[in-house]
Amino acid sequence: MSRILVVIVAMFAVANLSACGSMGKGKAPPPAEAVYK
Repeated sequence: MSRILVVIVAMFAVANLSACGSMGKGKAPPPAEAVYK
């Protein structure tokens, strides 16, 4: 169980960092709907 949680948290952190790096750059991130469309 703990291993799965660690993997999920790690993937979430990586996704957050990549999203902030590509979309952030001083601007507010777009809403979730715009990201998934």
